[in-house]
Amino acid sequence: MKFPRILLALVLVFGISCKKEDNQAAIDSIIGHWHILDFQPDANSPENESQLAKLAIAELIARPCDPLEYTFKSNGAVIYKDAMKYLDISMGDNGVEVECASKSDLINGTFDFDGSNLTVDYIDGQSYSFAAALEGENFTVRVSDLSVNGVLLQGKLIFMRETDVHN
Repeated sequence: MKFPRILLALVLVFGISCKKEDNQAAIDSIIGHWHILDFQPDANSPENESQLAKLAIAELIARPCDPLEYTFKSNGAVIYKDAMKYLDISMGDNGVEVECASKSDLINGTFDFDGSNLTVDYIDGQSYSFAAALEGENFTVRVSDLSVNGVLLQGKLIFMRETDVHN
Protein backbone atom coordinates (compact mmCIF):
# COMPACT_ATOMS: atom_id res chain seq x y z
CA MET A 1 0.00 0.00 0.00
CA LYS A 2 2.88 2.38 0.60
CA PHE A 3 4.06 2.20 -3.02
CA PRO A 4 0.79 3.53 -4.55
CA ARG A 5 0.72 6.38 -2.01
CA ILE A 6 4.32 7.31 -2.73
CA LEU A 7 3.66 7.11 -6.46
CA LEU A 8 0.56 9.30 -6.09
CA ALA A 9 2.53 11.84 -4.05
CA LEU A 10 5.29 11.95 -6.66
CA VAL A 11 2.77 12.42 -9.47
CA LEU A 12 1.08 15.28 -7.60
CA VAL A 13 4.39 17.01 -6.82
CA PHE A 14 5.55 16.63 -10.42
CA GLY A 15 2.20 17.87 -11.76
CA ILE A 16 2.20 20.92 -9.51
CA SER A 17 5.80 21.81 -10.31
CA CYS A 18 5.14 21.49 -14.08
CA LYS A 19 2.08 23.72 -13.77
CA LYS A 20 4.11 26.32 -11.86
CA GLU A 21 6.83 26.27 -14.55
CA ASP A 22 4.19 26.66 -17.28
CA ASN A 23 2.65 29.52 -15.33
CA GLN A 24 6.07 31.17 -14.92
CA ALA A 25 6.63 31.05 -18.69
CA ALA A 26 3.28 32.80 -19.22
CA ILE A 27 4.15 35.41 -16.57
CA ASP A 28 7.56 36.02 -18.15
CA SER A 29 5.88 36.55 -21.54
CA ILE A 30 4.01 39.66 -20.34
CA ILE A 31 6.72 41.29 -18.21
CA GLY A 32 7.10 44.89 -19.34
CA HIS A 33 5.17 48.08 -19.94
CA TRP A 34 2.00 47.87 -22.04
CA HIS A 35 0.09 50.77 -23.64
CA ILE A 36 -3.49 50.65 -24.88
CA LEU A 37 -3.72 50.13 -28.63
CA ASP A 38 -7.42 49.51 -29.29
CA PHE A 39 -10.79 48.62 -27.84
CA GLN A 40 -13.02 46.04 -29.49
CA PRO A 41 -16.48 46.31 -27.93
CA ASP A 42 -18.77 43.34 -27.46
CA ALA A 43 -21.99 43.34 -29.49
CA ASN A 44 -24.05 44.02 -26.34
CA SER A 45 -21.93 47.02 -25.32
CA PRO A 46 -23.72 50.39 -25.80
CA GLU A 47 -22.99 51.37 -29.41
CA ASN A 48 -22.53 55.15 -29.10
CA GLU A 49 -20.19 54.99 -26.11
CA SER A 50 -18.30 52.04 -27.62
CA GLN A 51 -17.63 54.06 -30.77
CA LEU A 52 -16.56 57.05 -28.66
CA ALA A 53 -14.16 54.81 -26.70
CA LYS A 54 -12.57 53.45 -29.89
CA LEU A 55 -12.17 56.91 -31.43
CA ALA A 56 -10.92 58.50 -28.21
CA ILE A 57 -8.32 55.78 -27.65
CA ALA A 58 -7.08 56.18 -31.23
CA GLU A 59 -6.90 59.96 -30.86
CA LEU A 60 -5.15 59.85 -27.49
CA ILE A 61 -2.46 57.33 -28.46
CA ALA A 62 -1.69 59.40 -31.57
CA ARG A 63 -0.71 62.37 -29.35
CA PRO A 64 0.72 60.25 -27.26
CA CYS A 65 -1.52 60.34 -24.24
CA ASP A 66 -2.30 56.81 -23.09
CA PRO A 67 -5.46 56.50 -21.03
CA LEU A 68 -4.75 52.86 -20.02
CA GLU A 69 -1.43 51.18 -19.19
CA TYR A 70 -0.14 48.09 -17.41
CA THR A 71 3.36 47.55 -16.06
CA PHE A 72 4.09 43.94 -15.12
CA LYS A 73 7.30 43.41 -13.16
CA SER A 74 9.35 40.23 -12.84
CA ASN A 75 8.89 40.25 -9.05
CA GLY A 76 5.11 39.80 -9.50
CA ALA A 77 4.21 43.46 -8.99
CA VAL A 78 1.79 45.28 -11.28
CA ILE A 79 0.96 48.95 -11.78
CA TYR A 80 -2.26 49.80 -13.60
CA LYS A 81 -2.94 53.31 -14.89
CA ASP A 82 -6.57 54.14 -15.72
CA ALA A 83 -7.58 57.59 -16.93
CA MET A 84 -10.66 56.58 -18.94
CA LYS A 85 -13.19 57.61 -16.31
CA TYR A 86 -11.64 61.08 -16.15
CA LEU A 87 -12.06 61.76 -19.88
CA ASP A 88 -14.85 63.90 -21.30
CA ILE A 89 -15.43 62.44 -24.76
CA SER A 90 -17.84 63.84 -27.34
CA MET A 91 -18.38 64.03 -31.07
CA GLY A 92 -17.87 67.43 -32.64
CA ASP A 93 -17.96 68.80 -36.16
CA ASN A 94 -14.42 67.54 -36.77
CA GLY A 95 -14.83 64.11 -35.18
CA VAL A 96 -14.09 62.96 -31.67
CA GLU A 97 -13.27 65.64 -29.12
CA VAL A 98 -11.13 64.51 -26.21
CA GLU A 99 -8.27 65.97 -24.21
CA CYS A 100 -5.64 64.11 -22.20
CA ALA A 101 -6.97 63.39 -18.74
CA SER A 102 -5.71 65.75 -16.07
CA LYS A 103 -5.41 62.82 -13.68
CA SER A 104 -5.51 59.06 -13.59
CA ASP A 105 -5.75 56.27 -11.08
CA LEU A 106 -2.45 54.48 -10.44
CA ILE A 107 -3.19 51.20 -8.76
CA ASN A 108 -0.44 48.95 -7.37
CA GLY A 109 -0.67 45.28 -6.59
CA THR A 110 0.46 41.83 -7.60
CA PHE A 111 -0.51 39.65 -10.55
CA ASP A 112 -0.64 36.10 -11.81
CA PHE A 113 -1.06 35.02 -15.44
CA ASP A 114 -1.49 31.49 -16.74
CA GLY A 115 -1.73 32.24 -20.46
CA SER A 116 -5.51 32.62 -20.52
CA ASN A 117 -6.41 34.33 -17.23
CA LEU A 118 -4.97 37.41 -15.57
CA THR A 119 -5.55 37.78 -11.83
CA VAL A 120 -4.71 41.09 -10.21
CA ASP A 121 -4.69 41.63 -6.45
CA TYR A 122 -4.51 45.33 -5.64
CA ILE A 123 -3.09 46.67 -2.39
CA ASP A 124 -6.50 48.09 -1.45
CA GLY A 125 -7.73 44.49 -1.10
CA GLN A 126 -9.66 44.25 -4.36
CA SER A 127 -9.01 41.27 -6.60
CA TYR A 128 -9.98 40.91 -10.26
CA SER A 129 -9.75 38.08 -12.76
CA PHE A 130 -9.91 38.66 -16.50
CA ALA A 131 -9.76 36.45 -19.55
CA ALA A 132 -6.45 37.53 -21.08
CA ALA A 133 -4.00 36.32 -23.68
CA LEU A 134 -0.80 37.17 -25.45
CA GLU A 135 -1.84 37.29 -29.12
CA GLY A 136 1.20 37.79 -31.31
CA GLU A 137 2.75 41.08 -30.23
CA ASN A 138 -0.38 42.22 -28.38
CA PHE A 139 -1.75 41.51 -24.92
CA THR A 140 -5.54 41.35 -24.74
CA VAL A 141 -7.75 41.66 -21.67
CA ARG A 142 -11.52 41.15 -21.66
CA VAL A 143 -13.33 43.72 -19.51
CA SER A 144 -16.89 44.42 -18.48
CA ASP A 145 -16.34 47.74 -16.74
CA LEU A 146 -14.57 50.18 -19.08
CA SER A 147 -16.00 53.55 -18.06
CA VAL A 148 -16.70 56.09 -20.82
CA ASN A 149 -18.71 59.18 -19.88
CA GLY A 150 -20.09 57.25 -16.90
CA VAL A 151 -21.29 54.30 -19.03
CA LEU A 152 -19.75 50.86 -18.47
CA LEU A 153 -18.63 49.04 -21.62
CA GLN A 154 -17.73 45.42 -22.26
CA GLY A 155 -15.17 44.16 -24.73
CA LYS A 156 -11.53 43.45 -25.39
CA LEU A 157 -8.75 45.90 -24.59
CA ILE A 158 -5.70 45.42 -26.78
CA PHE A 159 -2.31 46.53 -25.45
CA MET A 160 1.09 46.79 -27.13
CA ARG A 161 4.41 46.43 -25.34
CA GLU A 162 6.40 49.66 -25.05
CA THR A 163 9.80 47.99 -25.44
CA ASP A 164 11.36 44.58 -25.11
CA VAL A 165 13.01 45.67 -21.87
CA HIS A 166 11.87 43.44 -19.01
CA ASN A 167 11.24 44.99 -15.61
